[in-house]
Amino acid sequence: MLHIRATGETDDRTRSPKLPIFGVLDFPAGYVLAQTEFTVAGWAIGPSEIGRVEISVDGIYAGDAAIGLGRPDVAAKFPGSRTAATSGFELRRVAVPPSATTITVTALIRTADRQRKELTVAVPVLRSTADALGFLGGQPASPLNAYAELAKSLLETRNFPDAEEVFGEMRKRFPHDPARYVEETRYLIQRDRLDEAEALLAAGSQRFPDDLEVIATFAVVASRRRDWPTAMHRWRIVRERFPDRPAFWEEEGRALYGARQDMTVVPRGKSAPAVIRDADIHAASSDAARRHHAGLVLKFENLGCNCDFGSVQRYYGSEPLGLLRFSAAPLPQLLAAIENRFEGVGERVNTRFDARLEPNGAIEYWLCDTRYDFEMHTFIFHDQTTTEQRLAKLLRHYCRRLALLRDELVDDLRNPEKIFVYQRPETLSQEEIASLFRAIRNYGPGVLLCGLPEDAGHPAGTVEMAEDGLLLGYLDRFSGSDNLHPAYDTWLRLCQEADRLANQSQ
Repeated sequence: MLHIRATGETDDRTRSPKLPIFGVLDFPAGYVLAQTEFTVAGWAIGPSEIGRVEISVDGIYAGDAAIGLGRPDVAAKFPGSRTAATSGFELRRVAVPPSATTITVTALIRTADRQRKELTVAVPVLRSTADALGFLGGQPASPLNAYAELAKSLLETRNFPDAEEVFGEMRKRFPHDPARYVEETRYLIQRDRLDEAEALLAAGSQRFPDDLEVIATFAVVASRRRDWPTAMHRWRIVRERFPDRPAFWEEEGRALYGARQDMTVVPRGKSAPAVIRDADIHAASSDAARRHHAGLVLKFENLGCNCDFGSVQRYYGSEPLGLLRFSAAPLPQLLAAIENRFEGVGERVNTRFDARLEPNGAIEYWLCDTRYDFEMHTFIFHDQTTTEQRLAKLLRHYCRRLALLRDELVDDLRNPEKIFVYQRPETLSQEEIASLFRAIRNYGPGVLLCGLPEDAGHPAGTVEMAEDGLLLGYLDRFSGSDNLHPAYDTWLRLCQEADRLANQSQ
């Protein structure tokens, strides 16, 4: 992310702070290991929102940390702070300077009201895993997550033998800690040792049936094994025990979505299975209130430019297979694709995988259509079994799937029974909206709902009909770096009102 400092900015340290900024650097914890990368993480609370956390090593800028991360431990310690629950920050994969014997790590905290504070720690650079284990073992009470961070740094450099040694030490020192089961399982998943991961978490979930991380990771194992019925069953258990965690609805939706993707694998020359058309299947995790709206959000189809509305459908318990449901589709390219009847989508010459590092450190294989510059989630992640042959087989599968979904979308445009949705964080101009509406209407009497930011005359949840078949809906926020999730409640109101207006105009 590019950050530009405003011309003429004054030194914030000359201001008199209303309240102090305070926080802690949790990592690095006492040392870093030579020839690896390490994590800088901690938390900070200020008199206003934390706007930026700049990380430097020995005075050299290393990057901006991700901010707004959940810290329930900090929230419990400071119940009076409205920002404590999201006070965490983290920057992974920071390089250890060559030949350094000690390093100084600094996190420069900047708040929205232009105050600042530095959190600094100086740590030695150790030369071997044995030195690191000796250091941790010599501390009065080294926490388990210190061992986990050591293991992660070794895994990132593919030093698997030393990582195995660290996990062996964790088993000795923390035999009754549920977090040990979770960390070792994540390692086994990364090595694609899924049978071992299943056995370990089967035992862990028996010992710790009420531990959030244990039972959630047990569900992750089933998803990685592509055992979809088991995965959905386990995610349902997680959701029922922890109903206030939207991330778990997301994971269970992914399990159902993965199952439905597998059902689209058809031999050449055969017709698509009916499951693609009969998409009214609700995620098993939907509670009664959300399931009530599953049929409503299924009446809409996302055209881009991001995954927001696809996530809204998942939240309300619907998992349709749409070509652009989980895609980034820039408007100029989308207009060209609609004009060309999406010709070329699904052809091998236009389709490739792109490996991308996700914020959690996993590598996902995105699907890219090079003709129209579409980028789509696959929710397939890199592991030790990822070979050129396996990727080639997966790509053939996805090309067939794209071709099927392309034909479905063209048919939906010609015979519209759904309302098409387009929104993006940057405001759509009147000309852009008109161009997209004309492109859709060239197929037939389709209805378009465009998401726009609210204004004084249009509060969030308002829908107006600009002309017959063109609806403008207003949102209070868009997901992005500052908002992890779409505005689910607002989107529901938009869908309800858009559906009413569309039916009224027919």
